[in-house]
Amino acid sequence: MGKSALKTGSDRRRFLKANGLIALGLALLWAFFPYTDKLNGWELESADTVTSYRRKAKVDPRLVLLGIDDESLKVLDILDEDVVMASPELDGMSFGYPFPRSVYASLVRKLLGAGARLVVFDMLFLQEGAVPEEDAAFKAVMEEFPDRVVIGCGLDVARGGSSANENAAGLIRQRMMNTPPESIIDWQGVDDPRVGFVNFFPDSDGVVRQAVAGLRLVDHVDAPEYHSLAMAALKQLGEEAKWPNPDEPRHLHYPDFTSDIAIYDPKPFYSVFVDYDWEKSFKGGAVFKDKIVFVGGTS
Repeated sequence: MGKSALKTGSDRRRFLKANGLIALGLALLWAFFPYTDKLNGWELESADTVTSYRRKAKVDPRLVLLGIDDESLKVLDILDEDVVMASPELDGMSFGYPFPRSVYASLVRKLLGAGARLVVFDMLFLQEGAVPEEDAAFKAVMEEFPDRVVIGCGLDVARGGSSANENAAGLIRQRMMNTPPESIIDWQGVDDPRVGFVNFFPDSDGVVRQAVAGLRLVDHVDAPEYHSLAMAALKQLGEEAKWPNPDEPRHLHYPDFTSDIAIYDPKPFYSVFVDYDWEKSFKGGAVFKDKIVFVGGTS
């Protein structure tokens, strides 16, 4: 740590206490001046300072991130053409993004075959990208392993209200967007643990500081509650009790809200389909044994 770092526990306690008092004072000012954007910004910045000295986020050894990175988007530029042509998955990826969904089907089979506990796709599979002959392989995987795969959907929470005679379920369907197409999954509704929303909701300054695991799109006790991608994964693992009261926001523990330092080191998506990398980097698949594998964009 640099010269300005806190050197003793007592220094740190005084620092946190002082910032806590500042945050409290700003919160009181906010109560009297609720429309003052500047005060709101000061309150958020003060809270960030306090949060940065809390317990840091830790890497969970049970999680592995496969990133669809820049290299995965241009396999012909980084791999020999004969290597690409020898792999149906790499060949499919070579035509650009979005990849054929048969590629994701092969990925699931390879990861689960290596002993992965769960595969979570932190991404959307849009209706306009549906190609029946390619999607069939992915749908077969979803049906074969209904308790070991999770995919993302998106919620549209920005639209206005509706007429009073619309029932809650109908309103939810109208305000739902980016649901997976029927060509890859027969969606069973809000309780289907194979699908979870990927939305995060930023504060007024555009920074994401908290997450919710459950969300009702209308304020009604009978309205269905959608669950997030994380909650869907917990349900698949039988561990949903670890996130009680899913509709209550939980603060995220980042090392620094303004930092670009990644907590998890993503593995390149394409390398799973390269025989050499599979054996050397992934130890023949042993890296994925008993792991929860998140697949998403990191380009």
